[in-house]
Amino acid sequence: MKRREFIRTSAAGALGVAVLAAAGCSTSRVGPTAKDKAKGQPWRCQKCGYLMRSDEDLSNTRCPRCWSKSIRRITDKQMDEYLAKEQQTVDETITAE
Repeated sequence: MKRREFIRTSAAGALGVAVLAAAGCSTSRVGPTAKDKAKGQPWRCQKCGYLMRSDEDLSNTRCPRCWSKSIRRITDKQMDEYLAKEQQTVDETITAE
């Protein structure tokens, strides 16, 4: 591998890592089932704050957003508070643009 190829490959790799990091940070913390109470019990990842609902026990499964094993059961009241906070954040972002 020549010097020029090495520099191009290194730059492309660094750019790829930056894009992946930015995309991971911008994904939503609200799962597709979070707002529908008929989907089951509310769950929240303690590491990244991902919200979801499921009828299954998710206490020993990995978070679909950050892949950590830190999903905990929360109450419906807490879920409503987290969803309201997320909606407020989205509204502030739209207003700022």
